[in-house]
Amino acid sequence: MKHYQVKWNDGKQIRFGRVRGDYDELAKKHAPNLIVDDAVLPIYNVVSEAAVTDIPPKFGFLNHVTGAMEGGDEFQQYCSDVYLKLKAKADTVIGVSPGAMFSLGVADGMVFYLVTEIKGKKAKVEIRHFGGDDYVDHHFGNGGWFTVKSIEPYVRRNQALNKIFSKKS
Repeated sequence: MKHYQVKWNDGKQIRFGRVRGDYDELAKKHAPNLIVDDAVLPIYNVVSEAAVTDIPPKFGFLNHVTGAMEGGDEFQQYCSDVYLKLKAKADTVIGVSPGAMFSLGVADGMVFYLVTEIKGKKAKVEIRHFGGDDYVDHHFGNGGWFTVKSIEPYVRRNQALNKIFSKKS
């Protein structure tokens, strides 16, 4: 059976992800199990087909006032909830510090990055997927260690835009 968006219980929590196609080398290697890319984190899980529940895609829309996804399916809602939780924390961070987030335009969408750790003049940046695009920036890729100086303009731009557009009129 072909799957796309799925959820499953990993024994600790309900997880959401997208199933890789049978053309994928890793998927071939682990067959008959499925390779499921996490909905938000840059990780994959090996899951038995019997453990997954399909989530039929239902497209919603982004409410630009609240930042929440409305009218979408359970997968989109999960991604939206994680985004809003991380954004709420990011909105309290000043400068390049753990919890700071920034986004970049890619193709017809966006890619999001989260600062997770600072060591001296280096910052660990991790990608976060909040939608089905799985876009990756050509410079930051899936994340890694970058100089604080190199990511500071992106973080500060994001913080300034959030401050401007979060003001209530």
